[in-house]
Amino acid sequence: MPTSRKTEKTDPSAVTGTWEDSALPEIEGLDVEAMTLERLLHAAFAPAEDRHALREQIGKGGMGEVSIALDRRLHRPVALKQVEDGRATDVRSVASFIHEARLAARLDHPNIVPVHDLGIRDGHRVFFTMKLVEGEDLAHKVRREGLEGRTHDQLLDLVEVMIKVCDALASAHAQGIVHCDVKPHNIMVGNFGAVYLMDWGLARDLDRNEPPPPPSSDAPAAVDESWLDMPENEGAAGTPGFMPPEQARGEPVDHRSDVFAVGAALYYVLTGQAPFSAPTRVESLRYATRCAFRAPSELRDDIPSGLEAIVMRAMSETRAARYEDVTALREALVGYSRGGGDFPRVRFSAGEDIVRQGESGDAAFIIVSGECEVLLDGEQIRIMGSGEVFGETAILAEVPRTATVRALGEVVLMQVKRGVFEREVDRMSPWMGAFTRTLAQRLAER
Repeated sequence: MPTSRKTEKTDPSAVTGTWEDSALPEIEGLDVEAMTLERLLHAAFAPAEDRHALREQIGKGGMGEVSIALDRRLHRPVALKQVEDGRATDVRSVASFIHEARLAARLDHPNIVPVHDLGIRDGHRVFFTMKLVEGEDLAHKVRREGLEGRTHDQLLDLVEVMIKVCDALASAHAQGIVHCDVKPHNIMVGNFGAVYLMDWGLARDLDRNEPPPPPSSDAPAAVDESWLDMPENEGAAGTPGFMPPEQARGEPVDHRSDVFAVGAALYYVLTGQAPFSAPTRVESLRYATRCAFRAPSELRDDIPSGLEAIVMRAMSETRAARYEDVTALREALVGYSRGGGDFPRVRFSAGEDIVRQGESGDAAFIIVSGECEVLLDGEQIRIMGSGEVFGETAILAEVPRTATVRALGEVVLMQVKRGVFEREVDRMSPWMGAFTRTLAQRLAER
C-alpha cells in the first residue's frame, strides 16, 4: 500500500502551501520575549490527540488505510497509516499492525521510507506516520510510459530502480527481515529519482519464524491444490501474481523468496503484466504454486536476452537455482546496465574450432580467458589471448570467415551476436549503423 501521492508539482514545499487550518498553532510573528514559557509551548505544540489533521486518503488494503496528514507540531505533511475501521478493535489485527510499525521502524536505509511516530487517535485507533513520498508507483510508471517505443535509456532507468530495490532488501535481509510482498505497486519512484520499497505489512522476521527449509526441500514438491478451492484461502497473504511458489504453497519463506519476487517485478517491467496473471486470485495462486509462467520473450519479441536470463534465474522454482541472495541479483543487474548483459559466455576445449575459414557466421567473440591460435589456409599466423576480439566482420556483413580460430586450451569467450550488435549501434544513431555495415562490406570485398 503506497505512502505517496501522484503529483505534477516539482517543488516539495508546494505541498505544505496547500494546507489551511485555523487551529494550526503559530509562533511566527509573536513577541517571544514577552511570552511565558507556558504560552510558547502551548503555541508550538498541538495536543497529542489533535497533532495530525487528516486530509485525502491515498491508499487502502490489507488491514490498514493510508492518508495524507498534516503534522501540526512540525508543520509538515506526512503519510498516516491507521488500522481500518472494521479491525480497529480486533486485538489480533492491532497487534499485527503494531508489529508492522516497529519492524518498519527498524529499517534504516535510503530506499526504505522512514517511520516517524506510532500512536493512538480517536481514543483507540492505532496509527503510525511515515515520510510522504511524492511520485508514482512502478506499475503506474510502466503503464504511463508504455512498452512500445521504449528507448534503451528508459529501460536502463527502470533497471536502476530494481537495483535500488535490491539495495533496500539487502539491508532488510541483513536484519533477518523478509518483505514477502515485493511487486511494482509497492515500489515508489519519487519525482526526483528517489526509489522506495514500500508496505512492510506482510514482512516476516525470520528470527521469530519457522527456520528456512533444509536444502533437500528445494526439489519441486507435489502440490495438493484442493485447498485453493476453499473460500477462506482466497485471502492468502501476499499478491499471487508475483508470489514465489513456496509462499503460495504455504511453506516457510526466506531471503530467496524476495529474490524471486524481484525477478517477478522485473518481469512486469519487461512485459507489462504479472507472471502469474489470471482473472481470479485463486487461478493466480494455482499458477504460482506450480511456478507456471511464460518466458518474457514468448509475450514480446523485443525482450533483451540478458535481462530475460536474469528474470528466469531469479524466478527459478527451486530456491537453490535462484541467485543466492539479492546482492548477487543486484550484481547481475549492474552488469547488464554497464553493458555486456546481452552477451552470453561460451566455452571451448583444447583443439576445438571456434570459427572456420570460408564458413559464414553471425557472431563475434571476445576472449575472456585462455588462448586461441589463428590459422590461415591451415598455417598458424598468430596467437590471441584475453581481451582480444575476432570474427567481428561477421556481425557487420554477411561475408565468409577469413581465417580459422582454434582453442589452444580451455577457452571462455563472450559471444556477440549480429542482432544484438546492430541494435546497440542503431541506438547510437541510425546513420552510424548504416555507415558501419557499409564499411565492413567494402573491407571484406578487398
